[in-house]
Amino acid sequence: MAETPNLRQVLQAELITAMKNQDRATMVAIRSVLSAISNKEAVASTERAGAIEQAPRSAEAPRQELTHQQMKLVLLDEIESRRNSAGYLRTAGREDEAAGREAEAAILERYLYLT
Repeated sequence: MAETPNLRQVLQAELITAMKNQDRATMVAIRSVLSAISNKEAVASTERAGAIEQAPRSAEAPRQELTHQQMKLVLLDEIESRRNSAGYLRTAGREDEAAGREAEAAILERYLYLT
């Protein structure tokens, strides 16, 4: 029995498809979530303060792997952020930008139920 792909794997595959289809809104939304997941996996500087002096110099920060549920929480945060932005943009009379944020939120929402 094959292992079910995690959310990151699904998003990376979808990003490739969006790039091939030149779907800019999907590319922007997925890249943002993948970046947020990656940032969340970076161990907080307070947790690694003692390890910095002992570890060899590297451009890459120590990482922790998020669980599927933690990745979904990051995805939910990204969706909520876009919806909040859309509201602020609408209030400012920037309807086109607000519609773009709502579209990105809708794109990301699909991935909540795929995995």
